[in-house]
Amino acid sequence: EEFSTQFNGRTMLRILAQAKPHWRWLIGFLIAIAAVSGLDSFFTYLSKQIVDEGILAGDKT
Repeated sequence: EEFSTQFNGRTMLRILAQAKPHWRWLIGFLIAIAAVSGLDSFFTYLSKQIVDEGILAGDKT
């Protein structure tokens, strides 16, 4: 599907104007996204440590 319009500054201002009454939800959403991203990074790092120091070191307990 081809779109003939472009995304510009006016479009962004219209989006922000529509979202203004819901700013608390937007802030909560952004905080939730940051928290999920941070937790995902932590669990990936934790998995790496388990593999590198536990499994590859020969510790089979």
